[in-house]
Amino acid sequence: MKNKHLVFFFLSIVLLGWLLAQLRPWGNTPELRAALLNVDTAAAEVLQVLAPGYPPWSLHKTEGGWTLLADNRPLPMIPRQAAVLLAAAAQVHSIRVLNTDKPDTLGLAPGQYIVLAWQLPGGVFQRLHIGRETETGTWVKLPESQAVFLAAGHLRSQFALDARRFRSRQVIDWSVSALDSMTMAQGDTLFYQWHRQGADSVQVWLQGVLPFGEWPFADYFDETRGTELELARLTLYRGEEQAVLHLYRWMPPNLPEDLHAVRGLGDALPAFVWHSSTNPLNYFSMSDTLQAQRLLNGPPPPARTDTVRHEN
Repeated sequence: MKNKHLVFFFLSIVLLGWLLAQLRPWGNTPELRAALLNVDTAAAEVLQVLAPGYPPWSLHKTEGGWTLLADNRPLPMIPRQAAVLLAAAAQVHSIRVLNTDKPDTLGLAPGQYIVLAWQLPGGVFQRLHIGRETETGTWVKLPESQAVFLAAGHLRSQFALDARRFRSRQVIDWSVSALDSMTMAQGDTLFYQWHRQGADSVQVWLQGVLPFGEWPFADYFDETRGTELELARLTLYRGEEQAVLHLYRWMPPNLPEDLHAVRGLGDALPAFVWHSSTNPLNYFSMSDTLQAQRLLNGPPPPARTDTVRHEN
C-alpha cells in the first residue's frame, strides 16, 4: 500500500511539472515564437526611428536605393549599412512573452523606449517599441498590445545611435597616384592644366593642397553665394571618371550659432570652404590659410636640370 502511494505521488509530480511547462509564458509554443514584425522591405517606403537622447532619423526608399534623412538633410548611405539596419527592423521574432505592470523595469515606459515605425504603401504603419537588452535578446512591445515580448537579437544597440555618424566627412577619397590629369580655374579663366607623365613635382604639390582625410562640416555655408565666393575650381580626372572640387572663401553673414562646432584643428575659425562633386550634399570648413595659399599659388615650376660638363 505504501508503494502505491509513492507511485501515485511520483506520477502527480510529473503531471504537475508537465502542466507548468505548458502554462508558463516562456513555453515553446508556436504563438510565442511568431514574428512581431514581418515587413517586406521591397514594398516598404520609409523606416522612421525615434530614440531617446538622439536626433530623429529615417530611411527613405529612392530610385538610387535607401537614403538616410538626418538633421533634415538627405545623406546617401553605403548599401551594406542600409541593408543591416533594414534587415534588423523588418524581421523581429519573439522568443518569450511576459505580462507585467512595471514596463519601466524593462525600458518600455514612455521616454525610455525606441520607436520603430515602418510606412507601407497606402499610408499603413507598423510600429514597435524597443526596450532594454538582456543577454539573450531585447524587450519589445507592440503599441496595440499589453503584452511584453523578449525578441531575438540585440535591437536597442543597433538603433540607439546618432545617424549623423553615417555622414561622410571626406571631401574626396581619390589618391593622387590614380590621377591622370587636372585643371584649375576660376569662373571662365583657366589657370593651370596638368597631365601625368610619371612621378613629378605636381603630384607632390597636389598631395599637399588637396583636402584628403576627414574634415569638419560647414553646414552654415550659403551655397547660393558659390559663384561670388569661389576662389578656385579643380577638375580631377581618373580614367573616365571626373571629380570637381570648389574652394570658397568664408564670408559672414554665413556665421553659425555655435562657433565651436565649426572650428578646425586648434582654435582657428574657418576661413575657407571645400565642396566636392563626389560628396555633393556636404560642405567642409578649412582654417589652414597656408594650405589655401599654396593651392592658389599653383604648382611650383619644374626643377631646372643643369648639364654638367666633364673635361678630359
